Amino acid sequence: MTKETYNEGYSNEEKETSLSFDYISETWEVWSTVPRHIKKLYELCSNKNEIENGAKIKMIEYDKASKDKRMILINCTLPFETNISFVKKRVLTKEQREQRAKTLKESR
Repeated sequence: MTKETYNEGYSNEEKETSLSFDYISETWEVWSTVPRHIKKLYELCSNKNEIENGAKIKMIEYDKASKDKRMILINCTLPFETNISFVKKRVLTKEQREQRAKTLKESR
Protein backbone atom coordinates (compact mmCIF):
# COMPACT_ATOMS: atom_id res chain seq x y z
CA MET A 1 0.00 0.00 0.00
CA THR A 2 1.25 3.44 -0.92
CA LYS A 3 1.69 5.90 1.93
CA GLU A 4 0.37 9.38 1.10
CA THR A 5 1.44 12.53 2.96
CA TYR A 6 1.09 16.28 2.43
CA ASN A 7 3.84 18.90 2.73
CA GLU A 8 4.56 22.55 1.94
CA GLY A 9 6.86 21.74 -0.98
CA TYR A 10 10.61 21.87 -1.56
CA SER A 11 12.87 24.74 -2.59
CA ASN A 12 15.10 24.37 -5.65
CA GLU A 13 18.08 23.84 -3.35
CA GLU A 14 16.32 20.88 -1.72
CA LYS A 15 15.28 19.12 -4.92
CA GLU A 16 17.25 15.97 -5.67
CA THR A 17 16.97 12.39 -6.88
CA SER A 18 18.69 9.57 -5.04
CA LEU A 19 19.13 5.98 -6.25
CA SER A 20 20.41 3.26 -3.96
CA PHE A 21 21.01 -0.35 -5.00
CA ASP A 22 20.27 -3.15 -2.53
CA TYR A 23 22.62 -6.01 -3.42
CA ILE A 24 20.72 -8.66 -1.45
CA SER A 25 17.25 -8.02 -2.88
CA GLU A 26 18.63 -6.77 -6.23
CA THR A 27 16.35 -3.75 -6.25
CA TRP A 28 16.73 0.01 -6.69
CA GLU A 29 15.40 2.25 -3.92
CA VAL A 30 14.62 5.64 -5.47
CA TRP A 31 13.69 8.94 -3.77
CA SER A 32 13.00 12.07 -5.78
CA THR A 33 11.75 15.61 -5.25
CA VAL A 34 12.53 16.66 -8.85
CA PRO A 35 9.20 17.14 -10.69
CA ARG A 36 10.25 15.64 -14.04
CA HIS A 37 11.85 12.64 -12.30
CA ILE A 38 8.74 12.15 -10.17
CA LYS A 39 6.62 11.95 -13.32
CA LYS A 40 8.95 9.41 -14.94
CA LEU A 41 9.18 7.28 -11.79
CA TYR A 42 5.42 7.38 -11.32
CA GLU A 43 4.98 6.03 -14.86
CA LEU A 44 7.65 3.35 -14.27
CA CYS A 45 5.88 2.22 -11.09
CA SER A 46 2.31 2.34 -12.37
CA ASN A 47 -0.06 -0.49 -11.41
CA LYS A 48 0.60 -2.26 -14.72
CA ASN A 49 4.37 -2.28 -14.13
CA GLU A 50 3.94 -3.27 -10.50
CA ILE A 51 2.19 -6.44 -11.62
CA GLU A 52 4.54 -7.17 -14.56
CA ASN A 53 7.98 -6.50 -13.10
CA GLY A 54 7.67 -5.83 -9.38
CA ALA A 55 8.04 -2.02 -9.48
CA LYS A 56 6.31 -0.54 -6.46
CA ILE A 57 5.51 2.95 -5.16
CA LYS A 58 6.15 3.07 -1.42
CA MET A 59 5.33 6.72 -0.70
CA ILE A 60 3.99 9.80 -2.46
CA GLU A 61 4.01 13.25 -0.93
CA TYR A 62 1.62 15.90 -2.26
CA ASP A 63 1.81 19.69 -2.15
CA LYS A 64 -0.49 20.82 0.65
CA ALA A 65 -1.37 24.07 -1.15
CA SER A 66 -2.07 22.44 -4.52
CA LYS A 67 -5.70 21.94 -5.51
CA ASP A 68 -4.86 19.24 -8.07
CA LYS A 69 -2.78 17.00 -5.71
CA ARG A 70 0.58 17.86 -7.30
CA MET A 71 3.20 15.26 -6.35
CA ILE A 72 6.31 16.75 -4.73
CA LEU A 73 8.07 13.56 -3.57
CA ILE A 74 8.10 9.92 -4.61
CA ASN A 75 9.77 6.88 -3.05
CA CYS A 76 9.67 3.67 -5.05
CA THR A 77 11.38 0.32 -5.44
CA LEU A 78 12.39 -0.92 -8.88
CA PRO A 79 13.74 -4.33 -9.91
CA PHE A 80 17.41 -4.54 -10.89
CA GLU A 81 16.51 -5.07 -14.58
CA THR A 82 14.68 -1.74 -14.81
CA ASN A 83 16.40 0.64 -17.20
CA ILE A 84 16.51 3.93 -15.31
CA SER A 85 17.34 7.02 -17.35
CA PHE A 86 16.38 10.62 -16.75
CA VAL A 87 18.03 11.89 -19.93
CA LYS A 88 15.67 13.31 -22.50
CA LYS A 89 15.90 11.19 -25.64
CA ARG A 90 17.18 13.10 -28.65
CA VAL A 91 15.11 12.78 -31.79
CA LEU A 92 17.15 13.35 -34.93
CA THR A 93 15.81 14.42 -38.30
CA LYS A 94 16.65 12.35 -41.37
CA GLU A 95 19.24 14.95 -42.41
CA GLN A 96 20.90 14.87 -38.98
CA ARG A 97 21.12 11.07 -39.06
CA GLU A 98 22.63 11.16 -42.55
CA GLN A 99 25.19 13.79 -41.50
CA ARG A 100 26.22 11.77 -38.46
CA ALA A 101 26.51 8.59 -40.53
CA LYS A 102 28.70 10.47 -43.03
CA THR A 103 30.92 11.89 -40.27
CA LEU A 104 31.29 8.46 -38.67
CA LYS A 105 32.15 6.83 -42.02
CA GLU A 106 34.80 9.51 -42.72
CA SER A 107 36.39 9.05 -39.29
CA ARG A 108 37.00 5.32 -39.89
